[in-house]
Amino acid sequence: MVSISRFSDLERFRNTGRWVLVYGRRKVGKSFFLRSSVEYDKYYFVGRGGFIYEEDSVLIYEAFKREVVQSLERDAAVVVDEVQRLPGEFFDLLHRLGVRGRLVAVSSTLWLARELIGKRSPVLGLFSDFRMGLIDELDILLNLRDKISDKKKLVEYSIFLREPWLVSVWESAGDFLGPFQER
Repeated sequence: MVSISRFSDLERFRNTGRWVLVYGRRKVGKSFFLRSSVEYDKYYFVGRGGFIYEEDSVLIYEAFKREVVQSLERDAAVVVDEVQRLPGEFFDLLHRLGVRGRLVAVSSTLWLARELIGKRSPVLGLFSDFRMGLIDELDILLNLRDKISDKKKLVEYSIFLREPWLVSVWESAGDFLGPFQER
């Protein structure tokens, strides 16, 4: 399986504060980036039905709140994926708690990102913002340079594979650009 390490994003992420809001449009690899490149103690995914998933467990909101507060008070690193699905009072709880531990909140909802770092936010000033976009071409070149000897193809791939979801399509197709190349 081909995995593209996002060196440039990792370098930017290292320069964020203790609490960070990771945001960007859907399917740019936010969750994959965090799971594969960032150290954390707890990773929570907030489902649409109000349940919170932690590895193989399902938590109700009240248990999740307790776990997050306890983890942050112990100076643990916590990731909350799809944070926009939580009730607004969760952000009031974070405001009351103050910056403790390492908290990474993930959202693909851009209006929420603006709300969280905007003037009327209960957590104004507590989060650094980290916008994730497409994969940097240089990262693709660095990851694939030992796998692809044809330099022209390598440059073409670095353009097409900026969309993270295309990496698996390209890998399963064998030669993703085949039909698009001049004959």
